[in-house]
Amino acid sequence: MFPIMFILFLLCLYPIIKLIIYLPMKNIFKNQQNSHKRSSFLTILVSLILALIVYLYSLTFETRGELN
Repeated sequence: MFPIMFILFLLCLYPIIKLIIYLPMKNIFKNQQNSHKRSSFLTILVSLILALIVYLYSLTFETRGELN
């Protein structure tokens, strides 16, 4: 079960990794330093919330089985 949760966690963090890697290069080539700040912030916020949900679910998944 751990590899599946780890893959889901990485998929949730993929938009943040993409923004960190590609956004500076995009801004350098287009000379747009202040564009799309709101959409970038919302993407980071949603990705962090999804990653937190997957992480918390992976913590509680094993304890639910032990209580039975």
